[in-house]
Formats: sequence, structure tokens, C-alpha cells
Amino acid sequence: MNYKVNSNLGWLAWLIPLIMFFVFGVPQLYEMWERHQQIETVTLRHELELDALMTLESPSKADQIRIETLNKIISQRNKAALSKDKTIYQTIGLVFFLGLMFVVFAIDRRKLKQTKQIQYQVEDSAQFDDPSFDTVAQQTSWNPLHPGGSNFVSHKLKKIDSNRIKVKKTGTMNIIGWTFLLIGFNYIFFEFLFAYQTDLLFMQGWLKNIQLFFKSGGIFFIIGLFFVLRWGQNSVFDKNMQQFKKGGQQISFSNIYAIQLLTEFVQGNSQGGSSYYSYELNLVLNNGERINVMDHGSPTHIEQDAIVLADFLKIPIWSRM
Repeated sequence: MNYKVNSNLGWLAWLIPLIMFFVFGVPQLYEMWERHQQIETVTLRHELELDALMTLESPSKADQIRIETLNKIISQRNKAALSKDKTIYQTIGLVFFLGLMFVVFAIDRRKLKQTKQIQYQVEDSAQFDDPSFDTVAQQTSWNPLHPGGSNFVSHKLKKIDSNRIKVKKTGTMNIIGWTFLLIGFNYIFFEFLFAYQTDLLFMQGWLKNIQLFFKSGGIFFIIGLFFVLRWGQNSVFDKNMQQFKKGGQQISFSNIYAIQLLTEFVQGNSQGGSSYYSYELNLVLNNGERINVMDHGSPTHIEQDAIVLADFLKIPIWSRM
């Protein structure tokens, strides 16, 4: 028997984690805050006692020992309080950025769902041709140009004006990079702030500070930076220039022969990663070479974008999806 999940119940995916956060997370945060306040109260009492002892003109031996003890206790508790503050702020930052990620992801999915329902109006020139007997097609490979691909909609076409179409990243693609980047920065910032407040930053030397960077969140920061910079530039089809621009590449429209659509099965890893299908939209040049435009997991969106692009460029579509 086949079971399907009703898409109208998707709100449960948001409600259940929210309930769990309020049932388990909020009481735990409140308990941490109460312990923090108790420590602050004891520390304040010790500081007042220390101030009183420091005002003595001729402190006894017992007073001197008590002053030394209080200095050590206060110093240790201040460090512990800073450490707890660091953990609290890092946790708040993590929850905030993850929440932001889910919000942007939900908005983007809603937009894509609405876009999926749009019926594009295209001219007869945008058609699906059989490449079997085409001489250029016989020189063209049908193997994936970019093995891998994503299992979500990573890119989409956006019409800038009547003469320009942009291939832009979706909100989901943007938020992946920025989430890694901001979460990494969140942990790095508070870790180094704590090290600065406790003078550890200057005592341990540059080599230890580099290790601290990677231990605190440097890996997340670098991965996020790679995502943002690697996919930061959008590609543009420009009729005014009669060119397709992608990064440093500039391809003349006269050199673009057809659009190629193909399917790739991406095998999950041995640790239990799920397998999925990814779909490529490639430009086929006059000599049979190919340039990838987008590669993601939605056949509907990629086919619709291919139709729009084919109509814009007045070229055929070859599909093996």
C-alpha cells in the first residue's frame, strides 16, 4: 500500500520543532539564567566584602589571607561567567540564524510553488526537437557535464527586461552559504571576544589563535565563504550585446546551437545518504561543446526555464529527461 503525505500538513514541520523548543528549550534556558543570576549575586557579595577589606588601614593576617582568597574566587567566577555568557550568546546566535534560514527557505519554497503553477506563453519557435539525426547532436555528449548537482531548486531564470534574462540563485541556495558563513562568524566572534576579555588572546600566541579560529567555527566560516563567493555571480543572457555571460566567459548568441536537458542519478553515500535525480540545462555550441546553465532537482522548473530560454534565443530544445 502506498502512503502519501498531504502537502497541506506541511505546517506541522514548523509547529512540532516550535513546540519542542518551548517545552524543553525555554525551561532549560530559564534554568541556566537562574543559575547565572545566583552566581552573580554571590560574586557581588564577595566583591562588596573585598572592597570593605581593602579599605582597612591595618589589615590583620587573617584579613590578608581573606583578601587573597576573595581575589582568586572573584577572578575564577568572572572567567566562568564570561565563559557562560559566551555560550549563551553563541547559542542565541545559532538559534537566530537557523530560524532565519527556515524562514527564508519557507518563503522561497512558496515562491517556487507559485512559479510552478505559471503557464509560460511561448512562440512556436520554442520547441522540443529530436536530436537523433542532427549532425551537431552527434558530436554532443549526453553524459552529465557537472556530475552531482543539488536535489533542490538552486537556480532559476529571472527576466530583467525584454532584452535580458538572468540566471540567479534561489533563496535556498543563498541561505545555505550565508547560514554557514554567519554561524561560523557567530562562534568565532564570541570565542575571540572571550579570549580578549581574559587576556588569553595575547598570552597564547598566533599559532594557538589560528587553532582557536578553526576549533571555534572557522570550518563553517570557510565553507560558507566558498558558497557565497563560488556562486556569487549570476549569469546573464543579453540581447543587446548578443552574448551569454557567465563569470569570465562570454559566448556569442550566434555560437549557441541548442539547449540540452538531461537527467543524472546521484547515488547516496555508504553512510546512508539518500539518492536522488538531478537535472541539467546545458547550452550546446555549434561545435558540440556544452556550457552548463543550471543543475538542480526539479524537472518541472528546469523544463519551464528551458522553454523560456529557447523562446528567448530562438533555438530548439533537446531533451532526454
